[in-house]
Parts: sequence; structure tokens; C-alpha cells
Amino acid sequence: MLTDKLRAKYRVNVTTECWEFIGSVTNTGYGRVWDTQAKRPDWAHRVFYRALVGPISPSMHIDHLCRNRRCVNPSHLEQVTPAENHRRSGSDEATRQRHRAQTHCKRGHPLSGVNLRIDRRGCRVCKECLQMHVAQSRARNPGAQAEYSRRCYNKKKNKR
Repeated sequence: MLTDKLRAKYRVNVTTECWEFIGSVTNTGYGRVWDTQAKRPDWAHRVFYRALVGPISPSMHIDHLCRNRRCVNPSHLEQVTPAENHRRSGSDEATRQRHRAQTHCKRGHPLSGVNLRIDRRGCRVCKECLQMHVAQSRARNPGAQAEYSRRCYNKKKNKR
């Protein structure tokens, strides 16, 4: 059963029939609400699903059949395994194709030649941005590198 507070948190899109969540939304596009039963924040679509359909198995995900992350319409939500949810998203191949097509990073540096690094996951990384990130990190915490080196040295020394 939906509380009055939750009823006020969505708007029906007449074209798609999605119940679009209008409360707090994360930068990934999913709605967040306070789950009064669990006494913790939770995803809006999961709270609506539990309230209107029933319990969610701990090992299951809730898939948006409409592909609208803000949608909390229970008829657009389905309980599926994590593997099925990932398979339906199509994110693996779509992400790989998008990254292969990229010629420049988000800051405009070329993703080729000496500026290109392939990380251990096989992702293409801009070396200029990486160096800038490391420099900013060191500026924020100047003693971190010395502390890290000291700990590593002590570990090696103790293994001997």
C-alpha cells in the first residue's frame, strides 16, 4: 500500500504510461526515497514494487521493462536475476562500441598515440587526464605518498 507521501512523488506520463518519479534522483537517473519499513534510503522503483506487488527476493533485481530509470509503475517493473538484468541492459557491447568510437576524452585530449593507455580492464584511458588526477590527489593529501611508501617498505622488510 502506498503512503500519501509516495503518491505525491510521481507524475504519470500519458504517452509512455510511465509513473515518472519526481523526488530525489541520483546522477545515474534512479529515484531515491526513504524506506520507512527498512529505515534506510532505497531505490524508488524497489520501494514502489514492494508496496504494490510484493516482496523482492534478496538475490533479485528489479528490471525496468520500459527502460525509463525514473519509472515506478509496477506494470513496467519485473523481478529478474542480476545476470538477466545485465543481459537485458545490453550495456557490455554498447559501452564497448561507444568507447571504441571515441577519438577524444571528455576534456578534449586525443585518445591515441602516446596519450593513450589501456588499463587492466581493457579500458582506454587518457594519460593527460590521469596525470592531472594524480597531481590533484597529491596536492590534496601531500603526505599520502610518503606514508604509502613507508608502509610498503616496512612490509617488504618484515617479509625477509
